[in-house]
Amino acid sequence: KEKADIYIISDIDPLICTTILKNRSWRPKVIYDVHDPFYINIVAYSRGFLQVILASIYALYTKIWELKKASQCDLILATEVNWEHYFKKNLIHPPVKTIHNYPIFELQNEDHSDRKFDFIYTGTISEHRGLFDMIDLIDEMNKISEKPITLLLLGEIYDKKTAYIAKEKIKALELEKLITLINHVPHHEVAEYYHKAKVGLILFRNTRNHKIILPIKLFEYMIFGLPIIGTSIGHIDKTIRETENGILISSDQIKNSAKECLQLLVDEDKLKTMRENGIAAIRSKYHWSKESPKLIRLIQELNTTPTK
Repeated sequence: KEKADIYIISDIDPLICTTILKNRSWRPKVIYDVHDPFYINIVAYSRGFLQVILASIYALYTKIWELKKASQCDLILATEVNWEHYFKKNLIHPPVKTIHNYPIFELQNEDHSDRKFDFIYTGTISEHRGLFDMIDLIDEMNKISEKPITLLLLGEIYDKKTAYIAKEKIKALELEKLITLINHVPHHEVAEYYHKAKVGLILFRNTRNHKIILPIKLFEYMIFGLPIIGTSIGHIDKTIRETENGILISSDQIKNSAKECLQLLVDEDKLKTMRENGIAAIRSKYHWSKESPKLIRLIQELNTTPTK
């Protein structure tokens, strides 16, 4: 009902409104703010031959539909450079720019000497995002550690079958007192849980979509002074190597990395250095205050550009 000069469409579902908005009498501008490689996700999370075939067909349709709708927009905003290149390769119009979706939390460099959980993972929890790998890692670490190693999983397991298998596995390995699962909490309450952990985990599987996406939890971990243990894929690998705020392990060698992860956990000097490196990177680069001026400038330029 509001007659805005510019509309920002976030992600693929509301992209269907593009044609309606562009046909309004006052000719508003439309920005497509795309966060995820949707058509790639469709195939990446499919299982079984038939499901993969059907998913591939639907993914192709989604790719063509998204490109068609995106071409009607006046500007496309990507959250990482690979996706910017994808749209530039496939579309002549509109222009495409990258605005990194860095977090807006204030730096939280509090005392880390007495924290309840050794590890934390936040966000959507699934097999592809390393659920069973995290369980295996904690199990292997407890076999060689002199003290109990604990993990907090903060997020939703949307697939009921996966949730059931995970809970049964935790029970079978006798890890109920060592792995805590808390369902999704409001974003403003996440900070409370970060303060209870020492190290952040991001053990994504080596799938095509994970080679592209830029997980925001990387930077949230840094803001709260958490060193990171991540799998050596995509932006996870690049960010941890550049920042030197964690260690990288192979996505197909998680269980075999238990000793390395334990050595990090007990090395207070190394943890301190990694915390400081992460916080320094947030101050210098990975913060929304570094990106928001770019977004404001793009919107201002778009608003002064005549509608075609």
